[in-house]
Amino acid sequence: MNRRLFPWIYFTMLTLLLSACAAKATMSQPEFPAPVVRLETQVPPLLLSNEQPQAPEETDDEGLDIALTLETGEAGVAPAATPGIPQALTVVAFPSGENKVILLRETHPDGTAIKPGMAFTKEWELKNTGSNMLGKESYLELQEGAGGQFGAPQKIVFGTDLEPGESLTLKAEMTAPEADGNYTVKYRILDEEGEDITIGGGNSVWLQVNVGENQVAGNKNIYNPDLQNVSFRAGRVEGNETETRIQVCASFNTRDFTIHSGPYLILDGVRHRAVRGGDDWLIGGYECFMVEYNLPLSKYEAANSIQISYENTRVYAEWGGLTPKTTKLCEEGRAWIRENYAGLDFSCQGVIGGPPYSALQVPSGMSRAEAERIVLDAIEKAVYVTTVIHVK
Repeated sequence: MNRRLFPWIYFTMLTLLLSACAAKATMSQPEFPAPVVRLETQVPPLLLSNEQPQAPEETDDEGLDIALTLETGEAGVAPAATPGIPQALTVVAFPSGENKVILLRETHPDGTAIKPGMAFTKEWELKNTGSNMLGKESYLELQEGAGGQFGAPQKIVFGTDLEPGESLTLKAEMTAPEADGNYTVKYRILDEEGEDITIGGGNSVWLQVNVGENQVAGNKNIYNPDLQNVSFRAGRVEGNETETRIQVCASFNTRDFTIHSGPYLILDGVRHRAVRGGDDWLIGGYECFMVEYNLPLSKYEAANSIQISYENTRVYAEWGGLTPKTTKLCEEGRAWIRENYAGLDFSCQGVIGGPPYSALQVPSGMSRAEAERIVLDAIEKAVYVTTVIHVK
């Protein structure tokens, strides 16, 4: 072999070997597009698809709204779609304001007396006191209860955008039912997205009226301006597997007047007697109280018809000992009795540990028990209430 050719042969073989190795290395490491991460100050829609996010728009909104977009591919070139794998992901986080209104005015306030069958218009004037604009599609939604008996509309739409500080009046045409009683028609307040709009401590407005003219019934009631149009309405309901507790609110201050007995709960025509009750201290205990019944909450919720019935229930002013308040009540009651019952009289010098009066004089034809009842009713300014709360 020619020794001069060997270096060239050696060099050629070495070049071919290195080329093969380089080719092998190139084949084992394919190139992929480098990921691109873009941080934007924008409020794009939530994107979880193969679509590319829209260009950011200018905004006057306060605060910083952050959008993080992760893409694959070269800048300005949309990558090829891979089945089942999103090519772009946009996550948006931004602060929300407050949906809040207050009631400025209403027609037919709680306890209004309405004649059976009477047509009327209930109005609520609301003011936007929150930080959000409430869109024109915000609405009142009728809740389960007595609304059907009044022909109340299922939905009452705002109809106009309500900016913070602005107010509007919402109206509902209704007709009172023929049956006497206390009725409550409740509406929940919602924005365009179906989220609650708060008002006071809740999210509802309502109509609460007395239908009929015999809501306070009794034998020759003493005139008591605080108890001439007594009404009740049902509130929240709670309980467990053995008991049901119902909030009942009165049209008078329950710290000034006492209700002698609890109402019957009537479920689908079956009467249930109240077993105990007391002030509702969760809301202050001055108008509302809780009444308890020995039946499971599930039975209450399953009932098709629910009524709360006060039947000749005595409501009266407490006097509590021989105090100046007691003496004043006694003197007012004595003046009324002497005007309305000839021969019936007594002294307002009470007996310690006994009634707030003494020296009872009973006229002929009246029993002592009857005279004592009349005197105590006059002193305590008692009325006897017969009414029904139609819950459902």
